[in-house]
Amino acid sequence: MDTKYLKKVGLYILSVILALALIFYIVYHLMDGFTTDISTISAEISTRKSVIAADGYIFRDEHYVYSSYGGAINYAVSSGEKVGINQALADTFSDASGYAISSEIDELEKKITILEESTVPPGSANTDTHSVDKNISSFYRMILSNVAQGKFSHAIRTTDSLLIQMNRRQMITGEAEGYSALRNSLEARKNSLSAKLTGLSETVFSDKSGYFFTGVDGYENILNTEALSSMSVSSFYELISRAPQNVSAESGKAVIGKLTESYVWYISLPITSKQAEELRVGNTYTAVFPYNYDTELTLTLDRVLTEFPGTRAVAVFSCGEMPEDFVYLRSQAVEIVISESNGFRVPKSAVRLIDGEKGVYTLYGSTVIFKRINILLDMDGYYMVSLDDPLSLQEDTEKPKYSYLKLYDRIIVSGKDLEHGMVFY
Repeated sequence: MDTKYLKKVGLYILSVILALALIFYIVYHLMDGFTTDISTISAEISTRKSVIAADGYIFRDEHYVYSSYGGAINYAVSSGEKVGINQALADTFSDASGYAISSEIDELEKKITILEESTVPPGSANTDTHSVDKNISSFYRMILSNVAQGKFSHAIRTTDSLLIQMNRRQMITGEAEGYSALRNSLEARKNSLSAKLTGLSETVFSDKSGYFFTGVDGYENILNTEALSSMSVSSFYELISRAPQNVSAESGKAVIGKLTESYVWYISLPITSKQAEELRVGNTYTAVFPYNYDTELTLTLDRVLTEFPGTRAVAVFSCGEMPEDFVYLRSQAVEIVISESNGFRVPKSAVRLIDGEKGVYTLYGSTVIFKRINILLDMDGYYMVSLDDPLSLQEDTEKPKYSYLKLYDRIIVSGKDLEHGMVFY
């Protein structure tokens, strides 16, 4: 075999291998210059609230509703319900047996009412299941929504409406011929129980129109508008430190509830003098009540009480809302929203200064685009930046070199050697 030929072939193969290695080296480093490990987040709207949180104390004018009997009470109206003059508020009994019978009669009357409303009148146009099924679906979703929001009393009340629609569907489809037999049975039971009612009882009527509440706490004659009108910081603390009154023991009668004539009520918050500087008398504020499933109400700041020297202050708010099922616990946590800012939440590590402009790198497809930002707030590890470009509000301004950050832009939060216009492969 020709040794010279073998050497020539060997040198050729070696040259090819070296050339391929060189090409691979060059391509690898070229690609590495255009690729890097990056991660992005979406530019989304964030809300930051500045709040004053404190335990508030409710002040309002209330007077007690009395009864001669306190053995048992069967209320005719719900707590917080608006009532008229001479409206029946409750039946009171001298012993618990009368209450038990009366409560069962009320339940029977409720069932009888549901059966009566479930009946489809002869010749009624509502003889197909389409509209009934629509109502069933609507009430069902309403119940689920109320449960999810913690409004359990709303959900319970809606179940009656759902049951009526389901009963009507059974009658339309022929699954039930009618409810007259069941209704007669319930009426017979009701009459039988009514005959067993014994003992002393009384029906209590309202002497004024207003809002009736079943619960009392003994502060009705302490935390009222008369005390509020002349209140100072020191007298506020003296008022809330008082022991509640035992009204039944003092009056010799049974207290079954209270009545307030006005829908306006007040809540006073102990705050610091520094917090008081953030408030403006006459302004309205959104208040969140955590005890009431984070119910939001609009309050008006009536007065701010301060003391000198000292750091204590008291903010007095009024409210003209009485939402259904709101629990007027005399003292409860309140969060007053002082200010609210909306903007994009941008990590500080993503912010760059390019050509004198603060902004962030974003990824549009495979291209790096620098976007300007306008910082509103400096938070822990983040900036809150404005949603709109402040330059767009200025007239006769020169078009900026870089565009402004927009909703859902992909903000690059990690990457090396980034440049505007860089393309990734």
